[in-house]
Amino acid sequence: MNIRATIRELLRPEAKREYWDRIGYTPHAGQIAFHDSTARFKTNTCGRRYGKTVSGVRDIGSLVYIPDLYIWVVGPTQGLAVKEFRLFQHDLRIQQRKGHLKLEKDVLDVIGGRYLLKVRNGATIEVRSQEKEDQMVGEGVGAVIMAEAARLKPHIWTELIRPTLGDFHGVAVFSTTPRGRNWYYDLVEKAKESSQWATFQNPSWTNPVIYPGGRNDPEIMELEESLPKVEFAQEIAADFTTHAGLVYEEFDPDVHVQRFEVLPDVPFTGWVDLGFSDPFVCLLVQVTQEGQAFIHDEYYFQRMTPAEHAARLEEWFDRPGSAHAKPEVLYCDPRSPDGIKDLKIFGWEAKAAPSLDHRTQSDNPVIVGIKVVKRLLKVQKLLGAPAILVHPRCKMTIKEFGTYEWVNNQPDPKNNTHCPDAIRYGVLSQIARNRPGIDIDDEEEEPDEEAVLGKDDDLDEDYDSDEPYAMQRLRERARR
Repeated sequence: MNIRATIRELLRPEAKREYWDRIGYTPHAGQIAFHDSTARFKTNTCGRRYGKTVSGVRDIGSLVYIPDLYIWVVGPTQGLAVKEFRLFQHDLRIQQRKGHLKLEKDVLDVIGGRYLLKVRNGATIEVRSQEKEDQMVGEGVGAVIMAEAARLKPHIWTELIRPTLGDFHGVAVFSTTPRGRNWYYDLVEKAKESSQWATFQNPSWTNPVIYPGGRNDPEIMELEESLPKVEFAQEIAADFTTHAGLVYEEFDPDVHVQRFEVLPDVPFTGWVDLGFSDPFVCLLVQVTQEGQAFIHDEYYFQRMTPAEHAARLEEWFDRPGSAHAKPEVLYCDPRSPDGIKDLKIFGWEAKAAPSLDHRTQSDNPVIVGIKVVKRLLKVQKLLGAPAILVHPRCKMTIKEFGTYEWVNNQPDPKNNTHCPDAIRYGVLSQIARNRPGIDIDDEEEEPDEEAVLGKDDDLDEDYDSDEPYAMQRLRERARR
């Protein structure tokens, strides 16, 4: 068998449609141009809920009939690649029930991290991730789906995947939401000049099944109103956006800076950014059961050890003009275990803010936290107000909200970061972990995946089940 010729034959639009008839797939109008392309390499840059998982798998699915061919799904993590694998599994099981093929191996082992589908006298489908780069060497691969390609490191494609496609003139589909103008943006721009490549850019609203109103669909209009401009452009419009100006452009002193009194029966916590040359920041905060944070006061000093700060905190928060309260627990920068230990030695209940879950470890954790804070700065429907309010006595917090800027598409790592960092740690500890509406993970499910494939509970175990200490206190007090 001439495998190169067979790949080309099975990827003709007519052959794809024969395959779709077998599994009961009808692409929506926004997917037709992508599927009709016979380019060897295709980039599919999509907004959320467009259907990129479905598009990628069903575009190369007809190759499963080629004996001894390897098909890979490559992702930043196994968790981000397994969605495509599960869709392959679903489609192959349908064909097996109809008698079109026989599965010799059907393995989806989340705990062991093994994902393998082997068609008798056909192809083998496996998951690969950049967590285990050594598994991407040495094989001759006929087709690959680069899942969430913009989150991958550039060398995964150039050094590891592209050479494996040489043996059989294999094909590749890049399915992703953009991540600024990174290496993937450069790849797309270069691809536009090559006859072997085809590039597609599909905003969320090009999926008429989810958004029948198109660009003016009420859900799209609601997202545009509620999301930061840059986030809407990237996540929904599928634009390669660059950040510029203020990080927290949503912060408005006329809206977010208010005088408020101590809330009865709501515990105080401290949101802490540890520093020595940089300031040590501790924000005194109350968080309501509805997830609204009231920042009452700030401690902002430098050139002292954590032990010295620990000895001064209680006195500072009881000074004239303060809220006259002390935090019951401190949520701190998780990168400073020694500082947290010193705070504990001096009698403070200090805890590290949560790290990112396994689905977001490939992302910049600062960016992930910033996105959550930006959403909370918007007026919340249930509250009728922003979820973060700041007392006028917190002068450095107000200042840094208004001066924290993007530099080279990243938040400035050197200037005006200290109070915003403390807020990120607190939000991730107390609000994002306890409110279903605030999702730390940036990736959403594809349009019909859960309905078709079922919920994968193993992938949804994001964090420890232990509640933050302050929320336990709040819950206890509410029962009294």
